[in-house]
Amino acid sequence: MTTSAGPRVVVVIGGKGGVGKTTVAAGLAFALGRRFRVGLVDMDLSGPSVPVLLGVEGPPPVRDGRMVPPRATADGIEVPVMSTGLFGTPDSAFGWQGPVVRGVLRQFVRDVDWGPLDHLVVDTPPGVGELHAAVLDALSPVAAVAVTTADAAALADTRRSLRWFRDVLPVAAVVHNRAGTVCGACGTSDRAGGEDAAAVAALAGDVPVIGLPAVVGSRHPWRAGPEAGAAWEELASLVHTWPDARGTGDSPAAHRHEPAPAGRGGRS
Repeated sequence: MTTSAGPRVVVVIGGKGGVGKTTVAAGLAFALGRRFRVGLVDMDLSGPSVPVLLGVEGPPPVRDGRMVPPRATADGIEVPVMSTGLFGTPDSAFGWQGPVVRGVLRQFVRDVDWGPLDHLVVDTPPGVGELHAAVLDALSPVAAVAVTTADAAALADTRRSLRWFRDVLPVAAVVHNRAGTVCGACGTSDRAGGEDAAAVAALAGDVPVIGLPAVVGSRHPWRAGPEAGAAWEELASLVHTWPDARGTGDSPAAHRHEPAPAGRGGRS
């Protein structure tokens, strides 16, 4: 699976479903994949959506007793993917608990032929629970990336999740998802409102905030041109350099990236 030093593992978390956590996990994997060898694990066992988002299918073949993960491809970048969504039918639901959950997690890491990896991005289900504790125990991640929108319910649920995670794992960034919009066809962008950005900043405290715009007409926002691409690159750079990215003397505001004002869009 890895080099002798092991891959840097980052978990993507979210207090509420529907905030785009899986999209952020996939986009982070591809943004890192521009420079590094990256794998993506979908640990939302009961509601896996990575295979549908990235267009990969299973079941994975077995070679020398280990599963060979399918590879999602975009812009010449390949990311190996493992998910329970590769097994069973599209309507299959897995209500696993207890030792079974930990067994699946071990299989996805130990029994998968990942090849050498620099980074492993782990998409987790909303909230906090037994699976999150199992991920921390089995993978020893270096940091978490929290995803939220500016919706009041999402902020409240994310605040509760952050309280739990901050006691057990550093949070490298809070992603303000859908912070404005970008046209997937022409690249024209529109900044999120100041009140929304301020609400997410208040939630994050001293944790860097990365604003990622919603991309109209595309399921893959990390491919939406230079304005959106700059935010994805900043997120990837922050994750790669963690923990060196902290303690640089910059104010938290210096790390905040929101989409550019309208009229500065490029082409995808």
